[in-house]
Amino acid sequence: MAILKQTQRLTLEDLKKLHAMHPGMAVDMQLKGPNAAKRVRSEFIGRDGNKMLMIKFPDESKWGNLRDMIFNDANIVVRYILEEDTGEIVAFQSKVMFVLTKPVHMIFLQFPGNIQLHGLRSTKRASTSIPAKIFNGDNEKYLKEGVIVDMSSTGCRISVKKIGHSEQKLENGEIFVHIESNRKEPHMIKAMIVNSRTDGLSFYYGIKFEQSADSVSEILDDLLVAI
Repeated sequence: MAILKQTQRLTLEDLKKLHAMHPGMAVDMQLKGPNAAKRVRSEFIGRDGNKMLMIKFPDESKWGNLRDMIFNDANIVVRYILEEDTGEIVAFQSKVMFVLTKPVHMIFLQFPGNIQLHGLRSTKRASTSIPAKIFNGDNEKYLKEGVIVDMSSTGCRISVKKIGHSEQKLENGEIFVHIESNRKEPHMIKAMIVNSRTDGLSFYYGIKFEQSADSVSEILDDLLVAI
């Protein structure tokens, strides 16, 4: 995965990408141990302005003992996915300021001085607000209803509001995306859920279309979506 840009100092656009981190967002952490590097996953808790970032201490029952990798002044590389028009992985290196054990086990990191951006998508997506329904790819059973928040000829992102705290997210797999048309018949796009994330209000599903870009482009024209 090629690095698209590396900044020597934070620009306003870089700050915007860092400020887009929200509580509960999944983060990947690359740690340096005595013998080898290790990558673990955790979640972002919050930030104190542009002074520090707070990340939940990774679950040691899942990742093993991390005390010899996460300590004051240790350097950590953090990565997270930022869903925008083109999709990016934002990466930065930071230093541990201190580790809190009570009442919550969490890590305080210095606010980064620069970031790196890695591209995820080769095609640009247009921001939209198109209602859509998700159906099972095997039996065409109705699953969820949501809103397409961005879309291109190769895929889209669908936001589905949570109904209750116990609601389960959809698993990755084959689906049909049902979109009402300006014509008589609705559009049914064969697709696949390839990733998902959640916040306090909604699930967000990354969708890859399984039919030709030309046929999807015709649908985009019908929906008056300009890429």
